[in-house]
Amino acid sequence: MTNLHDGYAKRLLDLYSETRGTRQRLIKQVSIYDKALSAYYHELEKQVISPAESFEYLVALQNILIKRRTVKQELYHIDVIERSLRESVEKFKHRRGKAIKRTSEYDRTLNVNITINDVM
Repeated sequence: MTNLHDGYAKRLLDLYSETRGTRQRLIKQVSIYDKALSAYYHELEKQVISPAESFEYLVALQNILIKRRTVKQELYHIDVIERSLRESVEKFKHRRGKAIKRTSEYDRTLNVNITINDVM
């Protein structure tokens, strides 16, 4: 790395990438719980449930619903972060491109051949 800004840029882009990956994993997990919920509903439809058994079925159903809700709530928060980062990264890429073009021109025309690491 020859300058400070590349390190910050990499960290920003890595965070965005990590957040996107987390979001995708959470979406897959919600889908898994949706399928489990659907399968459980179908199982319930097939059963003749006595009042004594109904508590066990309700507890199992509640367990699936609580897990699904927990994942969905985390997904909601990750969505907020991911959207904010996406907007920031889009602006950042545009602005960084302009900054690199501008400073590259200065480096070329002013014969600058050292880096920030040479100065600090």
